[in-house]
Amino acid sequence: MKQVEKIWAELSAKNTQEVELSEEKKVELASGAKIAAALKKLKAASDRLGSADGIYKAVLAYGKVIADAASAKNEATLVLEEYVKALAALDIKPNEAPAYKSSKAMIDKSEKTIKNATKARESIVSAMKSI
Repeated sequence: MKQVEKIWAELSAKNTQEVELSEEKKVELASGAKIAAALKKLKAASDRLGSADGIYKAVLAYGKVIADAASAKNEATLVLEEYVKALAALDIKPNEAPAYKSSKAMIDKSEKTIKNATKARESIVSAMKSI
C-alpha cells in the first residue's frame, strides 16, 4: 500500500510527466485483483457445499420417511390379516367385505410406492457416491 501511495505522490508531483512502473510493482498491484477473484470463487464453491450438505440431509430424511412408510404398511398388513381371521370365524370370505378390498388395495399401492421410492433413493445415493 505504501508503494501505491508513493506512486500516487509521484504522479501528483509531476502533472504531465509519465511515471513508469517497474515490472515488480505491476505484478504486486495485479495480485490483489487475482486474490479477490480467487476468494470470490472460493466463497461460491463453499456456498454450493452448504447446499450439498442440505441434499445429503434430505436423502437421509427421505430414507427415514421410506422406513416409516414401510413400518406403517407392515402394521396395516398385520391388522388386515387379523381382520381376515375374524371374517373367517364368521364364515365370510375376505373379498365379500368392502373394508378388506379397499384396505388391501391401499396396502398394495403403498407397497409399490415404497419400492419406487426405495429405488429412487438408491439411485440418488449411488449418484452421490460417484461424485
